[in-house]
Amino acid sequence: MKKIFILAIILFASQAWGATYYVKSGGNDSAAGTSDETAWAHCPGIDGWTGSTTLNSGDTVFFRSQDTWIGSRPVLIAETGVTYDGSTYGSGTRATMQPTNNDQGTKAMVIRVYDSNVTLKGIDVDLNDTYGGGIYIGMYATSNLSNVTVDNCIVHNGDLVTFQYHYGIHVGNRNGNTISNITLKDSSVYDYRNEAIALYQGWNDPSNRTDTVLIQNCVVYGTARGVLIANDTDNVTIENCRFHNNTKSGVWIRTSPHSDGGEYSVTSGPDNFIIRYNLIYDNIQAGIKITNCRFYPEGATESGIIHNNFFWDNGTNYSDGYELNWDGSGGSNGSDYDGCEYKVYNNTFYTASNQSTNSAGTISIGWWGELDGGDFDFQNNIFYIGDTYAFVVRHNESNGTVTHTNNHYYRSDSSSNAVIWDIYANKKYSRAETTTWEAIAQNTDPDFVNVSADDYRITSGSDAIDNGADLSAHFTTDYYGNSRPARFGFDIGAHEYPIYAPVNLRIKAVNP
Repeated sequence: MKKIFILAIILFASQAWGATYYVKSGGNDSAAGTSDETAWAHCPGIDGWTGSTTLNSGDTVFFRSQDTWIGSRPVLIAETGVTYDGSTYGSGTRATMQPTNNDQGTKAMVIRVYDSNVTLKGIDVDLNDTYGGGIYIGMYATSNLSNVTVDNCIVHNGDLVTFQYHYGIHVGNRNGNTISNITLKDSSVYDYRNEAIALYQGWNDPSNRTDTVLIQNCVVYGTARGVLIANDTDNVTIENCRFHNNTKSGVWIRTSPHSDGGEYSVTSGPDNFIIRYNLIYDNIQAGIKITNCRFYPEGATESGIIHNNFFWDNGTNYSDGYELNWDGSGGSNGSDYDGCEYKVYNNTFYTASNQSTNSAGTISIGWWGELDGGDFDFQNNIFYIGDTYAFVVRHNESNGTVTHTNNHYYRSDSSSNAVIWDIYANKKYSRAETTTWEAIAQNTDPDFVNVSADDYRITSGSDAIDNGADLSAHFTTDYYGNSRPARFGFDIGAHEYPIYAPVNLRIKAVNP
C-alpha cells in the first residue's frame, strides 16, 4: 500500500509539472486558455503576441487542428521546453501556420526554434506561395541548443520561381554554437524551390557544430534536394525515408568551398553519417551526390555508410548525364578527398536508360574531374543499367582507394557493350569482363520481380542470392528489416531472398 501511495504522488507531480493550454480560431486572448471553452485566439509567441500568461518548460499548447494562424514571419517563436501540438485537439488533421509576407532577412522563417527541449507536432506550414523558410532550428541562437523534435509536420507550397537561400526545415547555427539531438520524423516537405531539409552549419565560424540528427520516415518531393548535409555536421542518420521527383538530388553531402585566402572557416565535413533503408528515385540530377571534400584543412575527416537503399531512375532527365543514382564527383578541376571514407553496401541501383552515352547510369566517382585521395568501398550492390555505363571511376588511387567486391553488374542492351569504365586507368569492361574488373562479381540479369511496377526485389533465379560478402559487422537486416543472411550467405542488393516483402516499395514511408 505504501508503494502504491508513493507512485500516486509521483504521477500526480509529473502531471503537475507542465500546464496545458488551448488555442483556436475565434478564441479569447483574455480567457484562461486552459480548456476548449476558454481557449485563446493566440498563444505567447504567435505573430508577436505576448499575452498575460508566460509559457514555461513542460507546458503544452494545443492548436485546434482545423484552424489557420496567419501572420508576418515568424508566425511562431517557440519557447524553451514547450510542446506545440496541432493534431490532437479538434476535428482536422493539422493546424496550419501561414505567412503573409516575403522575407529574405533574419526573420525569414515561419516557425523559429532558438531554444532547447521544444517539440513541434502535427503542424502544417503552408508558405502560401511566398519565398522564405519554413521551420528553422538554431539559425541565430545565441547559445547551444539541444533536444528538438519535429513530428508529423508538413512544409509546402513555397514560391517555386524565385531562387532563394532558404530551406523548408533548417538545422544549424551561425553564432559559434552547437545544435544537437534533433529529430525530424514522420514529416514531409514538398513544392519548395530550394533544399527541403538543410543540416547546414554556417561556414563563418569554426565553432559552428551540429551533432546527432535523426531523419526518420520522412517524404520529400518537388523540391531542389531532399536533404543537404553540410560542413561540421556529424552523426546524422537518414532512414526509412522517401526522396523522389526533386529537380537536383535526393541527398547532397558537401562542404562550403574554402577559398585560397581562407575566407571560410569550415574545419571538417559531415562525419559518421548513415543513410539506410530509403527509397530514392526519379530525382533529375542524382540520387545521392557527394562533393567538395577537398576543401577541408589537413587532417579533417568525412565518413559515412550508405546501405540497404533502393535507387531507381535518378538522373535520366539531365542532359549532361553525369550526376545519377550515386555520384562521388568533386568538381570540374578535380578534388582532394584525403580523409574521406565512404562505404556503399547492399544497395540496389537501377537505371532503365540515359540521355548521355558518356555518362554513368548508376555510379560515378569523380565524373567532373579526377579525385585525388579518399577511400570508397563498394560491396554487395546491384548495378543495373539499360544502355550506358553502370560504373564510372575517375580516381587517382596513388593517394586513396576504390575497393569493390561481391557486386552485381548488368547492362541489358548488349553483353559486348562496356558496363564499367575506369577512366583513370583508361580501361573499359564489358559485361563478360566484369570478373576481370572484380574477381568476385556477378554479371547476369539480377532478375527483379517487376521493374515496370518499380519492384526491385530479387526472385528465386537471381545470382544475387547468397553471393554477397558477410557484412554482419555493419548490419544484419535488409531494407524491410528482415534478417541477413536468410540462407547460406548475404544476398546482393537491398532485398534478402526468400523473405517476402510488400510488392509496392513506395508504401514504406509515410505519405504527406
